[in-house]
Amino acid sequence: MQLLSQIFRERWLLLVSLISGFLFFGYFIVTMDWVNGGGDSYNHFLFAHYALKHPELLLHHWAKPLFTLLLVPFSFGSIKGAEFFNLLLGMGSGWLIYLLAKRQGYRSAWMAILLTLLAPIVFINLFSALTEPLGAFLLTCGTYLFITRKAIAGDLVFSFLPIV
Repeated sequence: MQLLSQIFRERWLLLVSLISGFLFFGYFIVTMDWVNGGGDSYNHFLFAHYALKHPELLLHHWAKPLFTLLLVPFSFGSIKGAEFFNLLLGMGSGWLIYLLAKRQGYRSAWMAILLTLLAPIVFINLFSALTEPLGAFLLTCGTYLFITRKAIAGDLVFSFLPIV
């Protein structure tokens, strides 16, 4: 019974950290009138926004082709869609770090999501259309795959980093 209670508590804390992180950052994304990253954020957004009309934009190295391709579905509205894309990537990185912490046996592994989102470099880049959150997500994903003994899959994920 004690083990069942502990599992329920951990899953509850994990769910609360995911929801509270999304609501906290989502609130600021919706209510802010500025975007971090200046002109670069707007350029990345515009590359993705017009990529279907001008497919050559998907091959532009400065815009990072994989990032542009993944950002296209989030770029139909305003730049806020790109910020939500980066929020999802930050939460995905936090989730993978949670899985790594749990695998290592940390008791408070659920805190990995909040600590990831509140790390200064992650925190500020969530409010942008910059490529850094996708790079962090792929780096975390590749690391997770290596630690779980899926080296070939990890190599494949790492191979996409130059175009992110």
